[in-house]
Amino acid sequence: MTDHDLRTALAAEESHAPDSSAVLATVRRGIDVRFRRRRRIAVLAAAAVVVLLAGTLAVAQFRRESVVEPISPPTETSMPVSPAQPTGVTEPSGVTAEQLAAGHWSAIPDAPIAPRFSAASTWTGSEMLVWGGLSSGATGDDPAGDGAAYNPATHTWRTLPAAPISARYSPATVWTGSEFLIIGGTGADGPEGDGAAYTPSTNTWRTLPAAPLQPSTSQQLIMVGAEVMVASVPPSDAASGIQLALLDPTSMTWQTLPSPTLPAGHVPFAIELAGDTGGAYLWAFWESKAPSGGAPETSAGSQTGVDGFRIGVATRATAVGIPEQQRIRAPIETGSGLLQPPSPPRYPPFWSVPMPSLGPGFLFDPATGASTDIAAGPWDDINQSFVWTGAALMSVNGTSIDASPDGQTNTTGLAATWDPTTDEWTELPPAPAWGPAVQVWTGTSLLMWGPLLDPSATGWIGTPPTTVSPDAPSGLEFIPG
Repeated sequence: MTDHDLRTALAAEESHAPDSSAVLATVRRGIDVRFRRRRRIAVLAAAAVVVLLAGTLAVAQFRRESVVEPISPPTETSMPVSPAQPTGVTEPSGVTAEQLAAGHWSAIPDAPIAPRFSAASTWTGSEMLVWGGLSSGATGDDPAGDGAAYNPATHTWRTLPAAPISARYSPATVWTGSEFLIIGGTGADGPEGDGAAYTPSTNTWRTLPAAPLQPSTSQQLIMVGAEVMVASVPPSDAASGIQLALLDPTSMTWQTLPSPTLPAGHVPFAIELAGDTGGAYLWAFWESKAPSGGAPETSAGSQTGVDGFRIGVATRATAVGIPEQQRIRAPIETGSGLLQPPSPPRYPPFWSVPMPSLGPGFLFDPATGASTDIAAGPWDDINQSFVWTGAALMSVNGTSIDASPDGQTNTTGLAATWDPTTDEWTELPPAPAWGPAVQVWTGTSLLMWGPLLDPSATGWIGTPPTTVSPDAPSGLEFIPG
């Protein structure tokens, strides 16, 4: 999910965002437009890295037949917050699907730091910042504590000064409009609870005050107005539930928010957040610790589901009509609603179950609670990463392996774009290299940087490669036509 810069960037986003009702109407008119799917064996590269490095789920081990219970609204609903209304802008503004279809890939210069997995990253308006991560992705690899900034206008890198926090990977991050905030993550000895903020204009770091939350590997940050909301699921602590807090970056003070009231027996293991000026939408993915038939915990006999909440700033969470779908992953705030790209369901860690197919993407209108599927894309059956350009959805870095009587064929770096005005997908030029790279949309182009492999390299299933192809670039830029 992209950073929600609601101090500056959200205002600009709302000024050109599409009207959700118009987009939904367009989708309904074109909903029968479908690409013929290519059935593939999915290679969930990004998810494999997450499993290996952060201890979260391998999506290649999810199960399709889990029992999903309906949401139960909390009994306490003091000061309920109404969902945000659409902006009323009827035409999207940004790089269009047509412009993406005419684009091309170009290598960027090598960085002054080594490529790494699971690094923190953001776009500042002029630079891509990367910090931390793991150099190889191998078990036992020491996390990195250095960083760099890339300016695509000058095609130059610069190193960042030393941070006041320890080396780590997969931290929660957000861009506030002037600072890059990094909180939590996993260090050499486990989950970290501290954080720091980097200011590009002064090239300096400052230490953040300690958050009133337990350290966790399942943590997210978003901007809500001028404040930063942090949501966290403490590890192996069902009694704590989901923890919420607000940070005022100006006064450097924290405020604890009441935890959402989950129905009895729903133990959260992961969360997703999407924000707007009035608060946030939160999805809590839960597992039942009382499986039927005497099955052990986290087995295929357990129950799992998702509870949805609207979080009002400084008020109690209250259940609203948001989608209770297990395939919500990094939903995109378009300025007039939420867009969920194609995604697999989400299930608890370490379930040894058959891998499901990815579901189609869908649009969600917060004003009405309506959810509408978008057209099926050409790569819906494989893992992808997504960015929103302001006028189109771009998927990139899809990876699969086709099995045939003639042997195994790798198809890597697949890319496509979805046009919200026609509800149609168009295949894009494939990336000349692939892998679990950082991806940042600059407003005019896509930057990818990290461990990349050339197209002839063997795809991985379950574990990432421990070496980077010497013939592959460490960074790429996709430039629309």
